Amino acid sequence: LEILANMFSDDDEEDEIVILPEIQYQLIDAVISLIRILGAGKVWSSFPSQIFNEVHSLRFHALTCLSNMIQSVRSGTLRKSPSDVQHLFDYLFRLCISCSEETTFTSHVSSEQRGEAVTSELLWSLLRREDAQAIVLNDEQMKQIRVMIRSESTRVRLHTCGMISAMCSRVESNRNASVSVATVLCVALEDLDMLVVSEALNGVFDLFGETTRDDVFEMLGFMKRLSSLLPTLTRKFRSESSNMEDVDIARVDEALENLERFIDYKRRR
Repeated sequence: LEILANMFSDDDEEDEIVILPEIQYQLIDAVISLIRILGAGKVWSSFPSQIFNEVHSLRFHALTCLSNMIQSVRSGTLRKSPSDVQHLFDYLFRLCISCSEETTFTSHVSSEQRGEAVTSELLWSLLRREDAQAIVLNDEQMKQIRVMIRSESTRVRLHTCGMISAMCSRVESNRNASVSVATVLCVALEDLDMLVVSEALNGVFDLFGETTRDDVFEMLGFMKRLSSLLPTLTRKFRSESSNMEDVDIARVDEALENLERFIDYKRRR
């Protein structure tokens, strides 16, 4: 798993390794099969702590390997067909929900390595791929998204918000879907973490950048929300930026600049 993860890592400074698509499919299938065997959820509660730690470590390496594959494999070569990409997404989503049920021994695992955090990040990465643009969230998945956006884990909330933001440009032509996505964004805009709010703002810009869904924008009172958020988030950013990483400072700063422009744009219309 470590060898495979390194082969597909973006950090590798050596020449890119070219793998035939058919072999690539088999490698990805093998990693997914291993993850399926390891399983997730309440069944893990019956494991002794030592077994839990060993199995969890193995699954974490497998998920990391799959994550590197999803992020680096060329468009059109991740799966054999768009329906296969949807099936992969659906499986990973079910896995994410099962991981959220793992409460036993989780205190021994860092927040970055917990199953729900890793799988939700995987889902976000998958949705950002060009060959995954046909992926849609069904009603049950949207129901789970509304739970995940309120997770105790900041990482899960951030990844969930990223998933919703990735869906915004795909649902703007569907009013009901736009309302469902926008409702989740409303929750994320009230988050205490600035990165979550910044990602939610990106979703707002994508969903309401055009005039297609102005009706939803007005119905949910986004102008009032955003206008009150701008000064609040600006003050919060000034007080907390000294404790943030440079990359996170850049993300929040860009979101604030875009928010101010977006409000001006909407007011002029």
